[in-house]
Amino acid sequence: MSPTASMYRNNPSHAVKQFVWVAGLCASLLLVSCSRPVEKVVAEAGPRMENETLVFPADSAQLVVLKTEATNIREYDEIRLYGRVVLDERLTARVYSPFNGRIDALVVNWGQTVQKGDALARINSPDIGTLRADLGKSRAELEQTRQAFERADSLFAQGLIAAKDVEQAKADQEKARAEFARSQSRALAYAAGSGMDQTANLLAPVAGTVVDIHANVGTEVRAENNQSGSPPLFVIGDTRKLVALLDAPESEAGRLKAGQVLSVWALNDERKPLVTKIGVVQAMIDPDSRTVKVRADIDNRDGRFKAEQFVNATALVPAGEGFVVPASAVLLSAKGSVAWVKTGEGRFERRELAVREAGFQKTRILDGVKPGESLVTEGALFLEQIHAGARRK
Repeated sequence: MSPTASMYRNNPSHAVKQFVWVAGLCASLLLVSCSRPVEKVVAEAGPRMENETLVFPADSAQLVVLKTEATNIREYDEIRLYGRVVLDERLTARVYSPFNGRIDALVVNWGQTVQKGDALARINSPDIGTLRADLGKSRAELEQTRQAFERADSLFAQGLIAAKDVEQAKADQEKARAEFARSQSRALAYAAGSGMDQTANLLAPVAGTVVDIHANVGTEVRAENNQSGSPPLFVIGDTRKLVALLDAPESEAGRLKAGQVLSVWALNDERKPLVTKIGVVQAMIDPDSRTVKVRADIDNRDGRFKAEQFVNATALVPAGEGFVVPASAVLLSAKGSVAWVKTGEGRFERRELAVREAGFQKTRILDGVKPGESLVTEGALFLEQIHAGARRK
């Protein structure tokens, strides 16, 4: 007999106590296990593959992440363009000083409307004094040659001089008259006019609005700044008539033509886009950006656009072959481009496509999809990952 059995045989009360302790422990464990709820783990059934079609259960929560868009044949395509509105160079003047000198006074301010010939600034320059001196000198010479001709003509009538002397006097007068006209025209062009001082007004060559000023009182100006790339003293333009300069992708350059309808709107502008027409499509591609410039006139009488403001635009062009879809619907695989087509409730078929670029965030599908079929535009990559996982199994 073992020592433990002998102990319980010789001491019955100890055996009873041990039994009671073990029974209590078992009861406690049973009570604790009964008080906890029964946890049920139900695994949701995933999609299954049927050839190249993914089939989801009707109540699958994964369908929530998928969004589709139906393909359709349209009469026109929209080509998205980006660019800015600028002053029309045909109505814009960048004004430099024709003299070397100093600005004594500014006559206009930012945003001021001026007419052609209005004064912009007062300039002090020795060149102006030279112009006025030349004008006075040519006027005096003209008067002198006029008197000489009249005297020669009188003497010839009296038979005192030869005809050639009269002809020479007449030629001298004509030369003096031409020189006076030249001096006068140059002086008037720069508002030098008559007088003895060395100041004159810098005049506005066109009517419009003063949109930029790079001048202050006391600024030293030089005539050669016009050729050195320095900013103009004044920029005058017609802000009621602007020009949209837009960039179109190289792939769509051949579809854009003058006269096509163009809708233009500014960034963050909730108003209805301004509708105009394409004026000119540039005849060459920019070698750096691989885009073509598109130009359109903008009627800005309501002041909605500012010069140099960034804008968006869409051009309506005759529809090409196939369908234009969001670029997110088309994925690149090892064999080419693919898309997922919804063929039924919870059913998505993987299709290989023939595609072509169609502008910013757009792709043109040439083959692989029929009119009216719906493409997955959001969640296509998710379906592609499920498809790849199923092929590895």
